[in-house]
Amino acid sequence: MSQPREPRTGKVVQEGVLAGHTKIGRRYRPPLMTLPMTLSDWTRDDLPDLIWVALLVRELGDQGSTLVSRAQQAVVSALGDEADRVTFDGRLTSLESVPPELRPAILDALTPSAGDLFPEAIRVALSLYPELPGAWLLLEPWEPLEDPERAVGLLVESVAAAMGDPHVSALMKAPSLSWLIYRGRLHLPGEMADLLIDYPLNPDKVEMADAFIRSSFLTGRATAAVLGEETEPAAGWADHFWRTNWTNTACLIEQPMVPDEEANAESGALEDASADAVERTSERFRAFISAFMSEDIDLRDPERHEVVCGLATRSYRAVRALLRAPHLWTGDHSAYTLRLLFETEIYLKWLEAGGLEEFIRFKDYGLGKLKLMRRVSADFEDSLGDDAPEILTRLVDQLTEDTGGDWGDALQEVNLDTNFAGKNARTMAEELGEIEAYRILYQPTSGVVHGEWWVVSEYAMQRCMNPLHRLHEVPKVSEMPPMDGVSEMILGRFNDLMSLAEDLLRLETEEVLDRP
Repeated sequence: MSQPREPRTGKVVQEGVLAGHTKIGRRYRPPLMTLPMTLSDWTRDDLPDLIWVALLVRELGDQGSTLVSRAQQAVVSALGDEADRVTFDGRLTSLESVPPELRPAILDALTPSAGDLFPEAIRVALSLYPELPGAWLLLEPWEPLEDPERAVGLLVESVAAAMGDPHVSALMKAPSLSWLIYRGRLHLPGEMADLLIDYPLNPDKVEMADAFIRSSFLTGRATAAVLGEETEPAAGWADHFWRTNWTNTACLIEQPMVPDEEANAESGALEDASADAVERTSERFRAFISAFMSEDIDLRDPERHEVVCGLATRSYRAVRALLRAPHLWTGDHSAYTLRLLFETEIYLKWLEAGGLEEFIRFKDYGLGKLKLMRRVSADFEDSLGDDAPEILTRLVDQLTEDTGGDWGDALQEVNLDTNFAGKNARTMAEELGEIEAYRILYQPTSGVVHGEWWVVSEYAMQRCMNPLHRLHEVPKVSEMPPMDGVSEMILGRFNDLMSLAEDLLRLETEEVLDRP
């Protein structure tokens, strides 16, 4: 989700692990984030609009981008002065906006090269989307489609390349720039024009040209955001694209989401009561996974889904671990899980009341704390010099990788408030009308574990490796040593928590389907 960042007054920290950050209340904002800017994800919002070009590039390589450029020249030639009424920049929504009376001329101009511009595998891939913009050009005029198996594979490969290959990204974005040049709306200095004159055929200039195209594309997006230009058609298509990918393709994961008690059983039989309780809990979680898979996930803004599933899965793992060790079913050992369940319930109810922005804030808070942990650890390692133990060095290296290195550090603020909501658990419970439950269940249990997002993501979630799912995160169930014991009261609260999580998933589906 795009997040506007406005400059705010604050005090720059001069020393300590957050030196250089601007302190605003209890938040510590890195220097880059003090600039007026908007953070956004072009693959989320623009890639769906450029999917035709992405497919061409994947299918034909550099020639795919070249074909679009030639098609643009053909359109300009065919329309003459009328070309000012269209934008033929490779975007699907631009095709959809072409006035109906000009479409026949464009079709006539492009028909001779239809076999190259609209190959069958690409048309089959595009036909998977019922609300495809530009279907008048991309689908409707051509021969009926067969159903080659590689259509979905081509989509997956195209989206993966767009996300991970800078050259492919530039090839996709080049038509936006070349259209402005062909229409005389952009005049480049000689040096820059020379970069693009034979793009992408000159290997000596392609890397620099790629960088120029990508930066120009992002500059154009930023300018459009500042000017408040209309973006609803592209946003609506992006919604449809990512929702349809959830329906049409499965998650690609390494570990199962649904627990298999027979496969995961420890050596030696569990006591009868423990085995029964484990199965009851796992059966309830299987029902939750079934509900999770039956809902339409908003892959464009999956924060609600990821946080709800992550917190629910984390709770299941904790309860199941306790149930497998009946000798730990004591008041002191069960306190950890009892508090975890109550705190998770409070979090979910609070997040539900706050909407999508609150789910985003939850994740951002946890990632900021992870950044702080890395800086503190690195500072401690530096203070030890050559005496720093190897385990500490490995920890710093791992935290650096998890936080995205210097760039991730520059784009992540640190919030030292009480928690993501800025209120302690007692205040949250009181405002939600749960103060009695807080006093009975939460207050006596001192071994609290705050389910910050980086913990949830590391231990209860796994990344779906399907690029058509935006590499979102889904539940992961992995074996962990038993930690605690549990009672029927914990089982009851766990069932209530699963029902609440299911309600939130249904709420997300209603919001996605109601979105204009």
